[in-house]
Amino acid sequence: MADTFVECLVSRQTPAYAAPLKIGLIAVACIFFALGIFNPLFWIVTVIVVVAGLFIIPGLNVEYEYTFIADQLNVDKIVNRSKRKKVAEYMMSRVDVIAPVDSREIMGFAQNPNNRIKPLDFTSGTADNSAIYGMIYNGEKGKIVAYFEPNEKLIKALKAQSPNKVTISSVVL
Repeated sequence: MADTFVECLVSRQTPAYAAPLKIGLIAVACIFFALGIFNPLFWIVTVIVVVAGLFIIPGLNVEYEYTFIADQLNVDKIVNRSKRKKVAEYMMSRVDVIAPVDSREIMGFAQNPNNRIKPLDFTSGTADNSAIYGMIYNGEKGKIVAYFEPNEKLIKALKAQSPNKVTISSVVL
């Protein structure tokens, strides 16, 4: 049997505070640069603000890539289309259920007060609930719920790999 390979890329919505933050950092840097004419100590603040901006602004552009290979779902976080970091790795053998976020299985787990683990959000932040799926996973530290936005090809591959664990929304197909 050939291994299944499916990729899906989801761009996270830029936060509402991104534009005012960029404008604010530029304005503060300009003000302190101008004040540096009178007192060179203000140039130090200018350099600090510029360096902070160089680290903060690129981090606002985030994408998630879901890669399904054989029986493993990997989630990578891509920052500013240049830095890639693996943030999660899920083996299908340890998955309890993958279902739409508004399904009985996912809602029951997420609303259970005994579950103290923070849910993991790998979605764009813009999709309606019909496009978002939740996955209940048995990790090393207990059960977790991870939210993601698979495309049709990815959800079909997951369903083919584990038909008893994956519930497909009627909107996707």
